[in-house]
Amino acid sequence: MEMELLEDEWTMGEDKVTVHFYRRPLNKMLQPLIDNEFLIENIMEPKPTKAFKEKAPESYERLLKQPNFLFIKARKIDYKK
Repeated sequence: MEMELLEDEWTMGEDKVTVHFYRRPLNKMLQPLIDNEFLIENIMEPKPTKAFKEKAPESYERLLKQPNFLFIKARKIDYKK
């Protein structure tokens, strides 16, 4: 799989907002960090909340199976210490 630009429509109050984001293989996200001497401290796929389930049950089920976001916590390794 290569990097892919995706578009989604989010509802913000009474307005609709178009959101662009990229889907890419995990190695395409992590390898640049490794190559540039970053230490990966944590990786998280956020899950939708119960409050979200009450407001948008279809979206909730979809996001449980296919999270839209991945958070990577990394820090630069300081070899001088």
